Amino acid sequence: MVASMFLVAKYGGCPNFKFINMKKISIYIIILCSLTIFSGCLKDDIKPDYSGIEPIIINPLSNYPGRSFFPIMLTDSALGTKKLNLRVNYSFIETAPKNITVTLKVNDSLSIAYNNAFGKNYIKLPASAYSVGDLRVTIAKGADQAQLQIIVDPTKIAGSNDYIIAFTIVNADGIKVASNYRDMVYTLKGR
Repeated sequence: MVASMFLVAKYGGCPNFKFINMKKISIYIIILCSLTIFSGCLKDDIKPDYSGIEPIIINPLSNYPGRSFFPIMLTDSALGTKKLNLRVNYSFIETAPKNITVTLKVNDSLSIAYNNAFGKNYIKLPASAYSVGDLRVTIAKGADQAQLQIIVDPTKIAGSNDYIIAFTIVNADGIKVASNYRDMVYTLKGR
């Protein structure tokens, strides 16, 4: 026992490790950790392979049906709104190779589904309360998005009623439309 204590006191540890200096071990560990950490900062020249991917048309602000685990009510209600901007995107690594006409439609069945899903009783926005020229928008050659403006007349939204209008991308000159990013629901509050 006394001999063990003597060895521990003399060599700073277990007698089997009497020739190992702890300072050197600490320095080696620090150098090894530094090399491991900083090797992650090397520039990788990996190029993604897009050869099997096709372009798609999406509504980047699509909000229904929700993609979260817990369904949430939409929060894009617009009191006194005069314009609703409905965007469409050409989603690909490159911009549109030609002019792409995207056709949309007012989707009443989506409004009904929204009311049923959230137990609401939103009223369909009357056609006299908004104006939109043609429900077509063109993504210009060399661009990747376009916008359709829906002009809302707040004076036609009467009382304290809540209104709803939903749009769906229907067609995009033969380019695939993403089924999970094609719908947009707007809820509008009365005065």
